[in-house]
Amino acid sequence: MQTELKNTCLVDTNIFVYALVKEEGRKHGIASEIVEMYYSQKSFVTLQILGEVFNVIISKYKDKEILDICKEMIEQIMLIDDVNKLHYTGKTIMSATEFSIKYRKPFWDCLIAATMIENNIKVIYTENVSDYEGIPGIKAVNPF
Repeated sequence: MQTELKNTCLVDTNIFVYALVKEEGRKHGIASEIVEMYYSQKSFVTLQILGEVFNVIISKYKDKEILDICKEMIEQIMLIDDVNKLHYTGKTIMSATEFSIKYRKPFWDCLIAATMIENNIKVIYTENVSDYEGIPGIKAVNPF
């Protein structure tokens, strides 16, 4: 990737998953580069995304080694002071329900979008650009 991540961005679940799974080939390389840049600068993550990463890995991949690597990555992120860990609140959930109804988007993606808006984060790196299209104030970037 030739550009730096902006300080006010999120990396979505699928980027972390592709960074963990070498079998993803080209996507693994790009995602690994994004995650490496992510670690090297002040950044943000939602606890929801970290939970989703582990859920995808444990659901899709049965290899204990990948589960251990995923767990270790999450632990590392939790320990890095320069990674701001974002929580959602009741207000966030209400905003997400409104977005989901108004924009006809999946609730869990709307919860990420609402968390972003509340924290003035404008960009999310994701393969699932369509999940965020039309939500004002959010720019979804597909790095692949």
